[in-house]
Amino acid sequence: MYGSVTCPDPSKNCTMKTVEMSSAGYNGSYYPPQVLSQPKQKQPVKKRFLNETNSRQLATISQTDILNPVYCIYTGDSFMFSIPDSTHFPVYMKDSVINSNPEFDYGSFLNLQTEMLRKQAIGDTTGSIFSFTFVDKGTYVFNDATSTQKLMIVTVMGAGETCTDPDRYVQTVSGD
Repeated sequence: MYGSVTCPDPSKNCTMKTVEMSSAGYNGSYYPPQVLSQPKQKQPVKKRFLNETNSRQLATISQTDILNPVYCIYTGDSFMFSIPDSTHFPVYMKDSVINSNPEFDYGSFLNLQTEMLRKQAIGDTTGSIFSFTFVDKGTYVFNDATSTQKLMIVTVMGAGETCTDPDRYVQTVSGD
């Protein structure tokens, strides 16, 4: 396990979110990483679609992960990244115009990068876990080590601020 988890204010209810890295990018989830739990139970999601006669029908699909997630969390909340392949790991996009905290200490992400490159160099294919606690408010953008098109955006709310929909803390990045 790389990184660390802390709860800077023990009187606060600090939470941990999980993200699984894959060749598709970031997979946000409401479930614990598979490396720590039994395989996920697929939850049916109902979506409307048009059939061949252009009439609407309700279809059930299985969906457990949210590709390229956008998170809204609070200071003191943490992330646990499941990294099954050392080529896919989170990289802080320090030059992104979306980032709002120029003082963000992303040294833990640089340390993770060093370790993942070391694992690649020696042919180590074992999975890894990386944890990180966000202690400062702001917006932070991360990409997958293999592609700047595979993104995760984290907005950290400060004291007295709230997420617009606290029951839906993970959404997908979209062009809308």
